[in-house]
Amino acid sequence: MSRARKTKNPKRRRRERRKRILQEYCALVDQQAAQADGAEQDSAEPPTTALPSGKDAPVPENASTEGQKTPSPETKRQCKHRKLPVGFPFPSLHACSSPNPLSQDRLYYPRPGKMERQYLGFQRRVTSVVYEKIAKGSATLDKWKRDAGAFMDKFRRQEEEERESLERHLRRIQEFQNLRLQSHQRQLDRMAQGLVMVRKRCDKLSNAGENTG
Repeated sequence: MSRARKTKNPKRRRRERRKRILQEYCALVDQQAAQADGAEQDSAEPPTTALPSGKDAPVPENASTEGQKTPSPETKRQCKHRKLPVGFPFPSLHACSSPNPLSQDRLYYPRPGKMERQYLGFQRRVTSVVYEKIAKGSATLDKWKRDAGAFMDKFRRQEEEERESLERHLRRIQEFQNLRLQSHQRQLDRMAQGLVMVRKRCDKLSNAGENTG
């Protein structure tokens, strides 16, 4: 028969840990209370033994110890732990032997201005990001406009060149046609003059034939 595997229980370990911490805390409190009671009893009890006289009196080992007082219990330095709010989970885990009831940890208590500061910081970051995106978009649009303007300027120059070339070609055609018309007009004028001369000669010949007949 196989041995059953031993499973770990985190809840049981937490309970044992809290129990151990509570036991240590209770032992520490009892020790401090016992020390305080012993110090009070030593200070309250009057001396009942009389001082011995003569040879029976013990010689003190050190004369400087005669004027010393009973040592007072050591004062512990105040712990830096702060008081937890009521209802905080697992207060025993954060227990302290000498808590300061006047101090309150700001990490454990709600702060009204914290959310406002967080919101203002978030709004500032979002605003900076939005402005940065707007600046990048406007720069991109300006670049597109410049590129489109250069492209349109190129087409505009080409259009102007084409228009000028067409105008020059049209002027050349008109000049050529004018020259042809002028030459045709001169030819027609010469033909008309020749026709007039032929008619005159015909008239003379007809008149001469009639006179002879």
